Amino acid sequence: MLEDNLKSNLSFSELFQGRLISETIDVSISRVELDQIKFIFEDHFKLSRLFKSDKLSNITLVDRNFLYDSFKFDYGELTYLIKIGDEEDNYLFKREFDFLEKIQEDELAPKPMINGVGKDYSFLITSYEFGQSINQIGKSELFSNLKTLASSLKLLHENKEETSELNYFLDLCFSQGSFEEILSEDLFNELSGVKNFKKCQLILKELQDLIRLQIKSFSDSNTSICHMNLTESNILMRGPMIKFINFDKSFSLNPLWDLAITSIYLDLTNYPKLESKFLMHYSKEDYDYNCEALPAYKDVCFKICLHGLICAYYFKIITKVNQHDTYKMYKLYETIRPLIHNEFPVFLEVLDEMFGDFQKHI
Repeated sequence: MLEDNLKSNLSFSELFQGRLISETIDVSISRVELDQIKFIFEDHFKLSRLFKSDKLSNITLVDRNFLYDSFKFDYGELTYLIKIGDEEDNYLFKREFDFLEKIQEDELAPKPMINGVGKDYSFLITSYEFGQSINQIGKSELFSNLKTLASSLKLLHENKEETSELNYFLDLCFSQGSFEEILSEDLFNELSGVKNFKKCQLILKELQDLIRLQIKSFSDSNTSICHMNLTESNILMRGPMIKFINFDKSFSLNPLWDLAITSIYLDLTNYPKLESKFLMHYSKEDYDYNCEALPAYKDVCFKICLHGLICAYYFKIITKVNQHDTYKMYKLYETIRPLIHNEFPVFLEVLDEMFGDFQKHI
């Protein structure tokens, strides 16, 4: 069955091995991939002026996802990262390039080098940031450095923007559920036969309606650059420093959105004392206000997370892309499951069947 592409139940012992599961990928690249990478360096005029393809060395796969592949490479004495996607993916790379340029003085993120597009490809090159992700060193190390994390995020949010991108952000989130528009007719027909797919389309519609209703009372003021994807793999530690990577999901929003999604992704929402400590380190002056306002944002963000999880689940089934990070989906579901239980108990039977009932393993 198609569902066999995903493990529908993980034992609790496997959860403790999540760091190993999520980091286990084949970093080798084929000769075809290597030739394609070098072709881009030769084909794009500006890129060919900066880098000579015959002088690239140590080209290594860093990550694959649904939209693009990331490789690191050496050139001279420096190491760089290149993200390569289809031509239509350039809007992501251009946005990331622009956001990175705006925050360069803060030294919170990689340095943008060049972004470009050619026939059938697009790319983004940045500096390669040496450091260990939280995935590699463990969440306990992050919790020991909450002050540094909060201070770094506060510094990022000091980059103010004039206009909120809230509607654009939600439109992109919801567009993931447009399976009929994204997939070919054959793939969509195949997906329609997968168990619970039609039920989940109703769940997605209900989530979208509730989110649209809830945000009507939210303020669009105090807009800043927000990362909006601070998962464990996107936070690097190098000594006392913390850096953020992968700004392709960044938006101009009220910082409370970033605080809420970060609390969920890092599981702070299930540790109230740690979350309170994080908010205090973030801003003593705004602590009371943030404590009062954050629950409403988290309530919307968990719905956004659930919407994204359901979409990712079916895309992974039908495309069989990047199975190595399946664990992350299950772990996020475990984090937000209590919230689902409180607000959408009627969804649990379907969702637990999809993502595994973690509660029975605890």
